[in-house]
Amino acid sequence: MFYFSVTKNGKPLDPIKYTWDEKTKTFSSVENELVLNFSKINGVTFKTGSDCTFDTGSNCTFDTGYSCTFNTSYGCIFKTGSCCTFNTGYSCTFKTGSKCEFDTGLCCTFNTGYGCTFNTGSKCEFDTGYSCTFKTGYVVHSIQVQNVNLIQVIVVHSKQVIAVHSKQVQIVHLIRVIVVHSKQVIAVHSKQVHVVRLIQVMVVRLIQVIVVHLKQVQNVNLIQVIVVHLIQVMVVHLIQV
Repeated sequence: MFYFSVTKNGKPLDPIKYTWDEKTKTFSSVENELVLNFSKINGVTFKTGSDCTFDTGSNCTFDTGYSCTFNTSYGCIFKTGSCCTFNTGYSCTFKTGSKCEFDTGLCCTFNTGYGCTFNTGSKCEFDTGYSCTFKTGYVVHSIQVQNVNLIQVIVVHSKQVIAVHSKQVQIVHLIRVIVVHSKQVIAVHSKQVHVVRLIQVMVVRLIQVIVVHLKQVQNVNLIQVIVVHLIQVMVVHLIQV
């Protein structure tokens, strides 16, 4: 027996207005403006109308209309209309319309229209329309990062790498120090040197900052981690500068 709830306008939806196959874990309804809570169930297939809100487990499949909101775990597949909002885990696949917003984990695949906003982890792949905004992890595919944005990519990535390892060492203060000094380097050098040279300056400066504060973090490997990942960022983006 699976426990879930489906409401509309704050009231339970009449069971005659939807179908639920417990054996295949498939939910189907032509109704719009539903609120579906399947948070305790994984592997559900949904087919609904528009303006719906989903709270689900992992490995679910969605075929919906526009303007839906999704709060899911990892490994989900989405086929939706435009103007949807996604808050998901990792390894999800999206095929959507335009003007959607994504906040996801790593290793996701996106095929979307124009005007979308992405806040994702690393190792994602994007095939999108125009006027999209990206904030991603360190391995980026199919994003044409312009020279003016490359500095931001480096700074954001540095913070992400450190944050990933923050559970291993006491570096709450170090994170703030790195970000502050990165901004200072950019402010001093961005108008004086070519962007390729600026990358080199930033890497050197980051290493100096880490060395100074290493006694606070007690993690010799942290330097190697940050430098390796910075090199990966440069390799991915250097051809574009």
